[in-house]
Amino acid sequence: MRIRAIYMRITRIMDQEGIAAWQAKVAIFIVGFILIIAFYAVFTGDGGDGDGDENGDDGDGGDGGDGGDGGDGGDGEDGEDGGDGGDGTVDEPPIIARAVTKKEEVEVYEEFQLDGSPTYVEPGLEVTYEWFLFGDFGETIHLGYGILFDHHFTEPGSYAVYLAVEEVGGSATDSAAVHVNVTEYTGEIREIKTEEGENGTITVVPSGGGGIGPGGIGTFNEATHHWEMPRDAVRLIVELTWESADYPMECEAGAGDDPDSGDKVDSEEGGSGSLVLDILAEDSVDDDEFEDGPWYTHITLALEPLTPDQIDYQISIVVFIPD
Repeated sequence: MRIRAIYMRITRIMDQEGIAAWQAKVAIFIVGFILIIAFYAVFTGDGGDGDGDENGDDGDGGDGGDGGDGGDGGDGEDGEDGGDGGDGTVDEPPIIARAVTKKEEVEVYEEFQLDGSPTYVEPGLEVTYEWFLFGDFGETIHLGYGILFDHHFTEPGSYAVYLAVEEVGGSATDSAAVHVNVTEYTGEIREIKTEEGENGTITVVPSGGGGIGPGGIGTFNEATHHWEMPRDAVRLIVELTWESADYPMECEAGAGDDPDSGDKVDSEEGGSGSLVLDILAEDSVDDDEFEDGPWYTHITLALEPLTPDQIDYQISIVVFIPD
């Protein structure tokens, strides 16, 4: 009715003004089209999203107009929380291995310490610490045991040293790696040939009595190697290796010819193995250089033998002489 009244009013105005009929029809059509669009915008717009609180309760319908039912706000019943997702904590594994070293770049034969103390171990868990390398063909090269372990390399290169931490009597285990870059020594490294050679055999006699052994009279259960220490040497490395022994081995090195006055190291257990004596001149004598002249390496058993044995060994000696 409202649109018809508007139409009649416009027609009367156009008659009074003398506007042609076809012009009037066009004008009426345009006005009517505009009114239809306006009517649609005002009376059919949705009510917008309801306010709703965080649980989606009872949206009030916004601008619904003319009794609209609240549009998309809804009653929010489906907006309930998705339940408790837990406290977000994750159980920590019983072992998290971590390996570090203070020297990530060293020279060949330079000693450095591998440190596994940052490793996390569940309280009350007993574990072992083993250090090893992987060889060129993937084989495992055992280095030693201990939460702290001293080592040196004899060849330059980049090395990844691995730490395996394992539960004693259990299945918990983890591993980590530390990388060490090894460069050439800047001075001279001289290999020493002893008077007795690089190989030897220790004849084990349970009585420990004297006799004619590999090293001469009275040398059962032991062997001694001699050499002349070069002048200006500042560091000595003696490495003893053997394939099999029923007893722990002991190795000693020092100046003169007294087997009981030098630096000493022992293997603590039998079987195959190796011992390394790494001696710095400043730690063993008052001077910054070793005393030149006769030196010795004394090899013996760390325990009194109970059964006869033959122990074949190899010995290598190198000294460091700075430029």
